Amino acid sequence: MIPKLLHTCWFGPRRKPNIVQSCMESWRKFLPDYRIAEWNERNFVFSDCTYARKAYAAKKWAFVADYARLRVLYEYGGIYLDTDMQVLRPFDDLPLEQGFLAKEQENRYISAGVIAAPKHCEWIAQMLEYYESRTFALSDSMGDETIVTILTRELCRRYDIDLANPFACIPGGPALLEADRFYPPMKRGGYALGAQTYTIHHAQGSWLSWPQQARQRMLRRLTRIFGAQCVLRMAKCRRFLLRPSGKTEDVLEGRHEEVRKDRSTE
Repeated sequence: MIPKLLHTCWFGPRRKPNIVQSCMESWRKFLPDYRIAEWNERNFVFSDCTYARKAYAAKKWAFVADYARLRVLYEYGGIYLDTDMQVLRPFDDLPLEQGFLAKEQENRYISAGVIAAPKHCEWIAQMLEYYESRTFALSDSMGDETIVTILTRELCRRYDIDLANPFACIPGGPALLEADRFYPPMKRGGYALGAQTYTIHHAQGSWLSWPQQARQRMLRRLTRIFGAQCVLRMAKCRRFLLRPSGKTEDVLEGRHEEVRKDRSTE
């Protein structure tokens, strides 16, 4: 049985924003029987892992947390939650014997914002081996691959998982739950919550650069106001207007046919 222990990570000097503090309060409200373990540079030893050590030296705190969450789950078992994960209801009826992972973004990825695992879990041992066999690759402002990219690629490859299959699972391992359980999509006015929605992921994107975070916040605000489909149409329109073959002046001068011809050759 998975212990009633919640793990979370907060590396670096930045103070927790209000949204994080509010989310952690929701854990105490709906999961009062769980002990919360917050991992940071004062209580987590990562000096023996080159990946985590170099990510910390580069001040890429989110990538340190990518490794740390797997290490503490392997050593202690329990449930990991991102600090921006808001809990909406108790977890009592979730599969807490073998653990669980969840899909996200219309079931296209395996997420890492919530992970439940028993102590010394085999698939986590495999992921730790992957991280400990490589170094951290600093690439422009983003850093390395995120844990979502790595989990999706490595677990799907190792266990031949088809994420489009609602019954997909890791043989003998954790349940793989549908995205709407923990990552409900945004809609006009808020989130599309269902009867089986346990959390909302506010997706602060701490691994992004400040301009990228600002852009993400703007898109989320627009989605709440206008809805996802409207924002998508606006984004497509903006890309069309700014592309070299479809500049604003081309459209204003009525050169639609030239633009359509150019687009048809892509």
